[in-house]
Amino acid sequence: MKVHAVWMAFFMVILWNGSQARMSEQSNSVAQEEKELAKMALDILNHDSTEFKIELNKEFIGRLTALLERPESYDHPFKEMETVSRLAPDDDSFRIFTWYLVDKQAGAYYAEDAHYYFGLVQRKHIDPSGKEHILVIPLLEIDRLPRNFEQVVTDNYAWFGSLYYGAKFGSSIAAYDGYYYKLVPKDGGVEEDENEKELVVTFTPGKVQGRMLKESNKLTYRNHERVKESVRYYTLMGWNGWDNKGNYKVLEIMSFDPEDSSRVIFGAPIIYFDQIPKARALFKYSDFGHFTMNTGYVKWGLFNLFRKKMVVYDHLAPPEYARPTDKWELGPDGSYDALTYYPKYGGYFEWHRDVEIADDFENKQHKKEMQALQMEYAAQDSATFPDYGELMRGRAARKQRKRQRKVLKQQQKAAERRLRESGIEFD
Repeated sequence: MKVHAVWMAFFMVILWNGSQARMSEQSNSVAQEEKELAKMALDILNHDSTEFKIELNKEFIGRLTALLERPESYDHPFKEMETVSRLAPDDDSFRIFTWYLVDKQAGAYYAEDAHYYFGLVQRKHIDPSGKEHILVIPLLEIDRLPRNFEQVVTDNYAWFGSLYYGAKFGSSIAAYDGYYYKLVPKDGGVEEDENEKELVVTFTPGKVQGRMLKESNKLTYRNHERVKESVRYYTLMGWNGWDNKGNYKVLEIMSFDPEDSSRVIFGAPIIYFDQIPKARALFKYSDFGHFTMNTGYVKWGLFNLFRKKMVVYDHLAPPEYARPTDKWELGPDGSYDALTYYPKYGGYFEWHRDVEIADDFENKQHKKEMQALQMEYAAQDSATFPDYGELMRGRAARKQRKRQRKVLKQQQKAAERRLRESGIEFD
């Protein structure tokens, strides 16, 4: 078991005597402040003293939190902080920052080669009145890993610490619109019955143990009924170095609490390896193994004539000559498995064993993207060949503005609908 109690104190520094720090940061531009934070981030990862890294990380959390609370920071790319992962979905509704420190000190300050993870979610939220807010939500690493953790839905105060990385194909963070069921009090029923607390669940997917549940097939209990709620799921791929014996990779399902804008929900029981759904896919593998997990194209359909994008990963197996009495960690065996998303029944992922990767299709996709890029080059009204980086940044900026307009329009419509429901009419 890893020791995490000290990390609760880390995020208390978000509320530390921040007046002096915030006054000083407001006088600096976002770019200037980022340069200073980038130097701190390098030391947090690479410095020899664990005690020094811990103290430096406390200051880093406070300063980065204060910086992300500034509205002008939302569109800043933060490319200077190379040791901090920064990912965002296509809908531009949030960004997630993750980083870690490792105890490499002789004698081990906490545990030998133990990794500790930290994160912040910067969220753009529009309240019912239509006013936009920038929220910064801390992620606190879970203090211990329960046996059934793959089945547990948690929140940002019990986070499986990970350094998240972007997808090879598609958006860095994929988004899926689905629905789930929750239990609510019936008309005239009590808010919560002491004997039924265990039944009042937050997330139950549309597909449960192989049974396809329709909206009309609501399960009812004595004081509660099952109702359907829409949700947007985000999928994150992450790595956790854990210790000197094993590592983890995780496919995490993330969403936002519809009633609490500052609460991030991790996990949703929509991943099916068998009849019982898991809230996340967690893979532990040997420190000597090279386990890969990312999006890829898989041969699919009749005679493998089609191609389908999935989350592809190495199949883990014990060593070939392992004895029952030996202690060992799993490692790749040369074959591949995959998880693919199906939008029906509220949305769920399903496992596929021993898939065949379509390398030729991936190469075709790359060629197609390069051809489109060359067409953009040719369309430039300039005698000089444009810089590749500038061209790609321009494309990304145009896409981001388009997504922002779309999201803002959707949020405004939702705000107007809520106001109408409260009795306010629009001309």
